[in-house]
Amino acid sequence: MAETRFTPDEAARRAIDADLRLDGEDPATDLVEDAVHWVKVYSELLAFKEHLLELSASDIGAMSELDARFDAATDEVLLEHQAARYRRRLAEWKQRLGALTATGSALPVRSSR
Repeated sequence: MAETRFTPDEAARRAIDADLRLDGEDPATDLVEDAVHWVKVYSELLAFKEHLLELSASDIGAMSELDARFDAATDEVLLEHQAARYRRRLAEWKQRLGALTATGSALPVRSSR
């Protein structure tokens, strides 16, 4: 997969965009496999952000310079915001998956991904 690079301004905007969806994400999908895919993606993203937040929390207190603590606290705010967005998206996709699977087994399935 090709790496997407953003300018610092673009990355900052994306980090705080509460409505940001990932490439290919379609919340109106009727495909169970899509919902399963996005539950997995957001579960992994959330776990990663939560891990970074744990590291940040333990490391900030060990910093000796006020400026370094301030900078790390700024990063922590962004991580918390992203984690909250991932929690919301994960809940949405779990709800969508539940709705799709509750309708029965005659759901559309993509032939290849």
